[in-house]
Amino acid sequence: MTLGAIERHDTSDLDALADRECNAALSRVLTADSIVFDVGANLGQFATSLMSVQICTTYCFEPVPEPRAAIEDLAVLHPHIIPVNLAVSDRTGTTEFHVMAAHDGSSMLEPLAGQSSQWLTPKETIEVESMRLDDFMRSRGIDKVDLLKSDAQGFDGHVISSAGDYLTPDHIQAILVEVNFHSFYKGQDPFERIVELCTSHGYFLAGLFRHYNYSNWLWWADALFLPNRAPFSTQF
Repeated sequence: MTLGAIERHDTSDLDALADRECNAALSRVLTADSIVFDVGANLGQFATSLMSVQICTTYCFEPVPEPRAAIEDLAVLHPHIIPVNLAVSDRTGTTEFHVMAAHDGSSMLEPLAGQSSQWLTPKETIEVESMRLDDFMRSRGIDKVDLLKSDAQGFDGHVISSAGDYLTPDHIQAILVEVNFHSFYKGQDPFERIVELCTSHGYFLAGLFRHYNYSNWLWWADALFLPNRAPFSTQF
């Protein structure tokens, strides 16, 4: 695409293009029999958008009561959506969870001070139940997940690594994760750690989709990791 072509697109055009590219990639890994883990499900936006790609069993992990209620309402209309009242962490137990004024910024991590956005403005800290992904998979008798989607507001490396021995393409086929290029939370997982974690466990970076720029800097994007083997990759 030439610079002139880019200038003729507004942001909505580019978002729509990125969504189509992401959906096309997900359609390669999902079938009606697939299982999806949606970690940091918020109001169920991803689970809803996924229905345009493939209707399949989708576990929506959301520990904050208000957005989880929206997922529970969604599940009444769409039984393949399963609300899960858990945060995903590197340990199973009870933990503190930071709720923001805008729920899409809520995180296991405390936001850095001095940020004016509503999704980084602390509202309250609540106590929630957390569980490792490998413990959850064993508890539900799930041996294969076709897509792990993680939007855990800077905690995504912990989410992915909590899969333990299941973190291989044989057990988790694809990973779609929000990666950050700017610091928002204390101790957040950097982009480099996410890449190293996934590539060292048999995946390759297959795509960067919707992204957000502010003040001429790249802040975050959605990264898709696929198995580093046929038919997805020639680098094996």
